[in-house]
Formats: sequence, structure tokens, C-alpha cells
Amino acid sequence: MKKSDPIKQPAGSPAAGSATAVTPGPYRAQRRMQAVADALRGLIRDHVQAALPDGKTLSGVLDLELRVRIDPGANWSLHCEPSLMEQIDGQIEERLAAHAIFVKGHVHCFRCESSYCEHSQPPGPEGVFAGFSAQGAPRWSDLTQVFIDLRDPRVDQLYGDRPRVVTRVQMGRDLRGDQLRSHGKESRSYSILGQVVAGRFLVRPAGGERRRNVSQSITFQVVESRGPGGRFKLELNPLAWFDAWREPDEFLASGCEPWVYRAYRIAARAITGIEGLVGRKVKSNRGCNVLGKVPAVLQALARDLERGQSQAHRRTRHVEERRSQQRPVHKALDDVAASAMCDIYLDEKTRNFIVCGSHGRAHAFSEFGRHVTSFVLKADAADFRVRTHRWSRMESDAASAVKETIQNAAASPARKNE
Repeated sequence: MKKSDPIKQPAGSPAAGSATAVTPGPYRAQRRMQAVADALRGLIRDHVQAALPDGKTLSGVLDLELRVRIDPGANWSLHCEPSLMEQIDGQIEERLAAHAIFVKGHVHCFRCESSYCEHSQPPGPEGVFAGFSAQGAPRWSDLTQVFIDLRDPRVDQLYGDRPRVVTRVQMGRDLRGDQLRSHGKESRSYSILGQVVAGRFLVRPAGGERRRNVSQSITFQVVESRGPGGRFKLELNPLAWFDAWREPDEFLASGCEPWVYRAYRIAARAITGIEGLVGRKVKSNRGCNVLGKVPAVLQALARDLERGQSQAHRRTRHVEERRSQQRPVHKALDDVAASAMCDIYLDEKTRNFIVCGSHGRAHAFSEFGRHVTSFVLKADAADFRVRTHRWSRMESDAASAVKETIQNAAASPARKNE
């Protein structure tokens, strides 16, 4: 409240300066209510504005319900559970999402000032990100044309009965070469640090559609952005023609070969590690030195993608049959159906779900319920991995949800046709 704003006293209250004047209860309550309203309004306004891109504001009315706990026996201490910021974020998450500058699976378009416009995703299966226009609109190009423009001699490997996966690492400064400063070239809210363009991959159709696998290209970008409160964020952003797939991670985990998703996850964990280092060093102005690790992660990702296909081609059918015979793969779904909730774990390193069956059998499933591998465990191996924090036991409700996800994935037409 501004000091110049007069406070009207309730009718009948003693005049200020009189001998009997005291601070009346209703007047004191009114002042406190106004102070609380002003503080809360400023807190919510600043928090929301910090979570929005520069120059953006929320329109319309926000209806929020906030819960507090007060303990009179502890000097009327006040607690918010969950925290006040978590309560605010949870209730305006959908409104903020419409203004989010970073959206996984999309590129931010500075021309449209949106991450959901028609320019934010590739127009077809062969499209890869080719840089920004002068006005900041994303440009897309066929992977073949990118290799031709860069005079890469490996362009011929993209063709043939069994095309090879080839990759190319590009840095952010090259992708922003045509972009004007007034249209995001030096944006601190959204900046592409580098990318790997790769292809071609054979991708399974989504939703159990009865059609052949399609050939696709994928762009993996490292993006620097600012989250709620201006917090520094570093993300590995996959860009592809997702078609009917709901989420980029589901596309990579279920639509692509396992070695593609494995390479992506390794690189994503490395980028998350760099983000943590920047967060710890940003106050000492050494964050830029840490970001110098990004090109090495991109080079490793490109190398893993190319090697992954080569290793897959070297595995003969005979080796795959022997591997299946040595591992209890055929028992995976039977063990899932018979498992108790205490037999389901989360692998903290791979983020896979582990289902332990009888006779020492164990099976790993991805977060989308896809069977990854099966193996045999010694009697006390599960307990040892829990004690060493490699695995963690899941609560009954979470384990039940995992079990349902695996069974639903196994029953879907897409899995039956694989």
C-alpha cells in the first residue's frame, strides 16, 4: 500500500490523537489483511512473470486456492504444505504451458513468438533443422540436402537397400548465422548451443497401424533456456516427424531401434550433469567454461548412433537365437502376471523397471512398458542392489501402475506386429 493512500477508519472509531485513542481491533485486522493481500499479490505476480518469456503476460483471471497450516501451540507458526510456490505452479501450469518458450519436440519460433506454431516441427519424415531465417523462423531441410550443402562425401550412404546411419554435428553459431539480433539471435531465454542431425532410421508406425516401417531423420539439439524464476535449464531436445506418437521420448523408446534410445539417454544424462555444474558455478562466472563440454557430448552422441547401427548389423540371426535361449525372455509376461508388488523395482541408473520372477529370473522394461531384456539373478542380488542404491523398491500403488503399463503394452497391436 502506498503511503499516500489514506486509510479510512471504520465509523465510530476513536479519533486519532485523542486521549482515549487506541488501535481498534477491526482497524488493525483491516491493515493486516491489506498487507497480506499486497504481499501475496506481489509474490504471485513476480513469480508468474519470471516464468514467462520476456514481454509476455497472462490474460484473464486466475482462480487460486492456497492451503496453509497454523500451529497455535508453536507460537502460531505458519507452514505451507506443499510450498506456496508449488501450489501456485500446480494451479497455473496449464496457463504457463501455453507461453513456454522451451517445449520438448519443438523449436521456438521467434517470428511467431511461439513454440507451437506450424514452423516449430519438421514438415515430414526427412526434415532436419537447418537454422533460423533472418526473422527467426525455424527452417527445415531434407537430410540429404543438408549433406549436399555441406559437401559431405558420405551422402551416398543414405541410399541403397540398407542405408547407413550417418550423422553431422553442427554448432549453434552456424545455425544462427542468418538470424537478426532483433529476432532472437542473442536471446538469453532460448539459445541452441549445437545439434546432431542423423538419419536414416527405420521407425515403426504408432498406434498399431498396419503399414511398413518408414525411413526418418532426427535432429538432437542442446538448448539453453530459462525456466520458472529465470532458472538456467539445459535440455537435449529430439526433433522428428512424430506422426501419431504422443511424446518424443515414447517415439524414441518404442518407435526406434533400442540402440537409438540408448544413445539418446546417455547423452541426455550427460547434458543434465552439465546443467548441474552450471548451476553450481554460475555465481562464480565460470558457467561458460562448463558449457564448453557440450560439443564433446554431441560428438559422442553422433559416434554412438553410427556405431549402434554397425553393431546391430554385425549380430547374426544365429547369435540372436542363442541369446534368446540363454535368457528367460519367453517367461517375461508370465512373471509379470504372477509378480507381487514387492517384486518390482526401479533401476536408478537406467530408469528401467525390474520385475523379479521365480527361479532367479528378472526382466527389465522401459518406462512405456516395452520389454528391454531378461537375465538371471543370484539369490541375494536384488537385496544387494537395493542396499547399494542401484535399485529402489517401489510403493504398492506405483508398482501396480507399472504392472498395468507392461501388460497394456504387451496387449497392444503395435507390440504384436513387431
